[in-house]
Amino acid sequence: MDDKLVPCPFGCDRPVQPAFANLMVAETEDMPPQHCWTIFHECGVTKTTLVVEADTEAAAIAAWNRRSGWRPIEEAPRDGTAIFGCNYEMGHRGMVSFNGHEWEMVNGLTNMPMGIGFYPTHWQPLPTPPEATNG
Repeated sequence: MDDKLVPCPFGCDRPVQPAFANLMVAETEDMPPQHCWTIFHECGVTKTTLVVEADTEAAAIAAWNRRSGWRPIEEAPRDGTAIFGCNYEMGHRGMVSFNGHEWEMVNGLTNMPMGIGFYPTHWQPLPTPPEATNG
């Protein structure tokens, strides 16, 4: 297993923090506590915090090392697909979609546009949601 973390995709000279275990407290008594491995990096270039989480330390490191990285906004889909956008100069970030005329914020719970203009300079695709488990 390669446990070395690749550096920040923006060329920041701050170190990427090693994976650490978070104990996720159960919301109900019939749910056992779960651990989640987290890697975070406070980027000195974009002034944002990049976060990767996974079930194991190895999975968190692999996810960080294979992340697609930020792409110029000119390459983003303009068909209404929700993406993760970042304004490099201002450090703003969030879920956005293109409405045919401009970028706008998207509500993370409903996946519906909120009508608030946003001017991203970079983007990443949203991660694939986890599979539902029967429990």
